[in-house]
Amino acid sequence: MALKAEKWFLGKCEAEMRGQSRLAGLAQVAWDHAHGKDKTPGHILQAVGAAQAFLSAYPAVATQIRAASPVVALDLRSAGVLNEWTTFFTSKLASAKKDPKKNSYGPEKSGYRWSALESYLTRQYGGRVDGGGGGDYEFKVVLRLMVEF
Repeated sequence: MALKAEKWFLGKCEAEMRGQSRLAGLAQVAWDHAHGKDKTPGHILQAVGAAQAFLSAYPAVATQIRAASPVVALDLRSAGVLNEWTTFFTSKLASAKKDPKKNSYGPEKSGYRWSALESYLTRQYGGRVDGGGGGDYEFKVVLRLMVEF
């Protein structure tokens, strides 16, 4: 599956918000953060690319994620996908560090970069942020929505 740009994801969020679907609340959270709430639009951008890449590499986790509540950010540990995520992400980071050309991925000019996501996520999620939550929340929101989109 070819990865799609953030614009596609935000369009899906808009549709959910307009339709007041069961995902409307999380879609609104993603939309707000992508448009500057808490100054975290980069967190959403990087989460959109990483979530798509992860779900492409581990399609079986989609069932586990869909079983989680659609009205709150996904708890990767409770959903049973944290180990798969960290395995996937650390392998992508290692590959990008060996070959910088592998740091950028997805559609041309999408801005998806493994090193950028690493700078947003906490160590629990494979990143390098100590404390404060980093971009974990935005990633959990995007990942929960992405399986539905």
